[in-house]
Amino acid sequence: MDKKNERNAGCGIFGEHAIFKEPWIMPVRTEEIPEESQADLDGEAYLRKGEKILSLLRKKEQRKFRPDIMLEKVKKEWKKTKAEAEKHLAKDLEKKFLELMEESGLDNACGYLRENLFSQLNMEEEKDSRPLKLLQYLCPTAPRMIVRVCNWKEPLHVPIGSEFKKRHEPACKFRNDPGPYMAITNLDSLLGELALRRYLLDKLRYLKSGKSVFGEYEQIPAIGKMQAKLRGVLENLEISDLMAKEFYTVILVFYPDSKEAEQAALLNSGIDMNILLLSLQEDYIKRKEEARMEKELSNDYAKSFQTKKNIPQKCVHAMRTSAFNKHFGYVEFDAECDLKLMEELSREYGAFAKELGLPKYGEVSLRFRKLGCHRASGLYYYTLKCLCVDVRAPGSFAHEVGHMIDYHEDHISAKYVFHEIYERYELLLKAYMSIHPFAITYSWNYIMIWVCKILMYSIMILKISW
Repeated sequence: MDKKNERNAGCGIFGEHAIFKEPWIMPVRTEEIPEESQADLDGEAYLRKGEKILSLLRKKEQRKFRPDIMLEKVKKEWKKTKAEAEKHLAKDLEKKFLELMEESGLDNACGYLRENLFSQLNMEEEKDSRPLKLLQYLCPTAPRMIVRVCNWKEPLHVPIGSEFKKRHEPACKFRNDPGPYMAITNLDSLLGELALRRYLLDKLRYLKSGKSVFGEYEQIPAIGKMQAKLRGVLENLEISDLMAKEFYTVILVFYPDSKEAEQAALLNSGIDMNILLLSLQEDYIKRKEEARMEKELSNDYAKSFQTKKNIPQKCVHAMRTSAFNKHFGYVEFDAECDLKLMEELSREYGAFAKELGLPKYGEVSLRFRKLGCHRASGLYYYTLKCLCVDVRAPGSFAHEVGHMIDYHEDHISAKYVFHEIYERYELLLKAYMSIHPFAITYSWNYIMIWVCKILMYSIMILKISW
């Protein structure tokens, strides 16, 4: 290794920072891995072990990312989100509703909506002359029928078979009409909003059904953020105060599987519904990006997790006798590795693992090699549980270990308990960028090194707090 690389490597797995001074053992979930002496294996057997670990992991069913078109289309304004729902959720409903109207009348068409959207929904033919005259005037062609939605937030008047211009929504009246404004909407707008409200209720029910206890459900970032916002309401809500402004949101977020949740989804304000959708969208975008990166790692960067051919015997001997085998299932050293440095790094990691009480990750392969073509100093392949560290920059080891802990401990970074640390770091990074406006152009790598370290230490803090 050249002098520059030796200087980088000498920093150790945490760069210029030393690991903990005082011993502290933290109980964590451990893996049941049968102990075996790696030194007893010959070189060929040890190399085959690395390939066996990878082949077994390839056969395991990996978690799949499911695209959600509606979450991708959520906008910052409720009105615009409803417009997207009209495009993606309302078309089939409207087509079926009009077919049933034609075949068997309003009652059966309304029954279809009750069955597929909200059971308490009720429609009846409008008899009042005020909304009849108004909608007949606004629609370019005479509506086949004008119906009233009776048990929603307020009586809502809807023309069937014709549409007026959207600029007249959500309420309108004649200029010389002394009466109150009348709530009006087109059929596609009505069905789009109803379908969107139903979609959010079903989404919350799905998220809660996937958690065995309520505490796990609260760790979904969107739910955790709403809990923090509504904590005061939950503590002070009186039984008599059933119409508190946030009451419907409380029911929706914390009790989506209750009977009252349907009414809450139907009557909650559009602004509060959109806030919930935006929170879920934020979580979804993060999961989508992680899935993209995992797929990219598994496909484009395949060579970095494959065992190299023609590894020198002195490296094979160092691999099978390395202290890293106490912590990982397989270890590989590049031909250009400084083997004495590898011994030093293994002792440092051993002390670090002891301080945190980390188990042996028997399915994880640890590989030291050059990663220049990946423009990264370290990589962690979640699907194949392979941790790769560039031999020229072992300081990245800490960050990749952080990814490993994150995934093995049920993805800590995706939980609400991690959110506060994430936001705190984001503020610090923005503050740094405001002081050093050109940092992103000439020292972004330096900043990202600190990102790695801070996220790693954040995960350690989370594990300590548990």
